[in-house]
Amino acid sequence: MDRKGNVWFGTRQGVSVLSPEGRQTTYTAADGLIGDVVQAIAIDRQGNPWFATDRGVSGLSLTTGEWTSYGVANGLPGEQVHALVIDREGQKWFSIWQRGVALLSADGREWRTYTRLDGLARDVVRGIAFDADGNRWFATRGGVSRLSPDNVNWTVYSLFEGLAGERVQAIAVDRQGNVGFGTNGGVSALRREGD
Repeated sequence: MDRKGNVWFGTRQGVSVLSPEGRQTTYTAADGLIGDVVQAIAIDRQGNPWFATDRGVSGLSLTTGEWTSYGVANGLPGEQVHALVIDREGQKWFSIWQRGVALLSADGREWRTYTRLDGLARDVVRGIAFDADGNRWFATRGGVSRLSPDNVNWTVYSLFEGLAGERVQAIAVDRQGNVGFGTNGGVSALRREGD
């Protein structure tokens, strides 16, 4: 839901929005969306929605109605974007199928990619979440990776650390800062350090 009370939902035929008054509008590639298969949605600091698709990422300005899109030609390391999260600084984090995680600076000018070579457990990332301390958490097909708030230090959690399964499909952080993981072997939770 955005600041205006609009509810956004992604489909395999574009993205639809339901207004508080009950009006529904659908946007597709014909309207400016970069791809019609929408995997994830996030709202930025200005209240504008961003969409992870099978062809890249698009953002829609609710003020002007203009689209901003990023694909391979714009620096995205791959087309299929599965997860999208916007952090407190306005940076956008994307999980790219088999290519790790891409980070776009808040001003939209600089890209950074993180892969196994940097410390990510695997290059297939299914989910991204941030905790209250600013740590970045990544659900991968090889366990869970945590990146420190300064984007420098990595920690990997696998079966050896008590994770129920290494194919992690979902990740969530609760209000207390505990992190939960949905895996192929069940659900695991990691309590916030210091609690």
